[in-house]
Amino acid sequence: MRKYAFIALACTLTLALASILYICFNSHDAFSCKSQYDLTEEINENVLRSQGLLSAEFSNHRLIINLEGLLTSAGR
Repeated sequence: MRKYAFIALACTLTLALASILYICFNSHDAFSCKSQYDLTEEINENVLRSQGLLSAEFSNHRLIINLEGLLTSAGR
């Protein structure tokens, strides 16, 4: 009976250690940032203005860039 208990304990500890190592090596930190922006540009007497929020997130080898805002145009 002790022999089976020792084998079960060894298997349990091995699986726990393997799970911990797998999680440590395969989990990646995520990087994200947010910034407000305000752009004004004049093209052929038209003034274009854009305001909003720029956000970027990098995780699991994916880069997501999001632009939220308002674009206005005013002619002279």
